[in-house]
Amino acid sequence: MATPHRKAALRQHDSTRDAFLAVLEAAAPQRAQREDRAAGLYGMVPGWVIDEAGRMLTLVNRLRAESGRQPAALEHELRIEESAHGSDYTAKYALRCAFLALGED
Repeated sequence: MATPHRKAALRQHDSTRDAFLAVLEAAAPQRAQREDRAAGLYGMVPGWVIDEAGRMLTLVNRLRAESGRQPAALEHELRIEESAHGSDYTAKYALRCAFLALGED
C-alpha cells in the first residue's frame, strides 16, 4: 500500500507529465512544416525533433527553476528524446521530462 507521501509524489509526477504531454500535443500539428534536417546528438534528425526538444526544455527549466534546481542542457533533453522511441514515444518522452524537471534524472 502506498504511503501518503508516495501518493503525493505520484500525483506530482502525473500532473507534471500531463504538462509535458500538452506541450507535445500542441507541437505535433506543426511537424509537417519541420521536416527539414537538423543536427541531433547522433546524426541528422527531422527539424521538429530539435524544435520540440527546445519546447520541452523550456518547461523543464521553468519547473527546475521554481524548485531551485540548476537548468538542464539541451544535450540532456535530446538524450531523453532519443531514448523515448517506440509506440509509446509521447508517453515515455513526457514522463522522462517530468523526472528531469522534478530532479529525478
